[in-house]
Amino acid sequence: KGVVIDPGHGGSDAGAVNSRGQREKALTLEMAFRIEKILKAQGVNVVLTRRSDGFVDLSDRAARSNRYKDYAFVSLHFNSASSDAYGPETFATSPVGTSSSNGGSDVKRSDYQRQTNNEQDALNVLLAHEIQTRLAALYPGDDEADRGVKRARFVVLRKNKNPSALVEYGFLSNSREAKLIGSSSHRQKMAEATAAGILAFIAQTQPQPEKRLPAPAAPRPAIDTTVSLTGG
Repeated sequence: KGVVIDPGHGGSDAGAVNSRGQREKALTLEMAFRIEKILKAQGVNVVLTRRSDGFVDLSDRAARSNRYKDYAFVSLHFNSASSDAYGPETFATSPVGTSSSNGGSDVKRSDYQRQTNNEQDALNVLLAHEIQTRLAALYPGDDEADRGVKRARFVVLRKNKNPSALVEYGFLSNSREAKLIGSSSHRQKMAEATAAGILAFIAQTQPQPEKRLPAPAAPRPAIDTTVSLTGG
């Protein structure tokens, strides 16, 4: 029925901040407004978990999403790590019995605990895939930039009743990517890619109209195929 856009961080939680003065909390809010504008122009209902520079608890973000049945949920973030790391990655909730992508390959006992969002495992991956594919296309010819769809049990994901994904657009800690992110035109491209992924997800998950079979034709009168040998 629509999508809940979650601009990460906010208020006292600035998120990642780099030497260029780029603040994750401001970038995610701006991205949310850009995506909202694109989706609304396509007739999609959009809800934002915050519309100003205020702090919203992680559990409350999921709770706000849960008020909107049959919506999708997309949380927006920018990454920070080593100066060499770059490229987008998109997360879906780890299925039961699997480790998180950043938690090593060993499966822990806690990984077998079913989360609320595990009811949506297949749709979570579809949503993350549709967004990630389009974001990766912004780096043509650079396969290393596509960091792929990953698994995690972030609070905003695992407590969500709706199909959910968390986007990490790129690394503010990478000088080349930070310069790209600083470009308004590039941020618009990222917003358009995200919106295109969401629209593709919606198109694939809409109920299909029931196909009605044509009514059977009325039976035709039987034709007398006997041959008269007497001419009578």
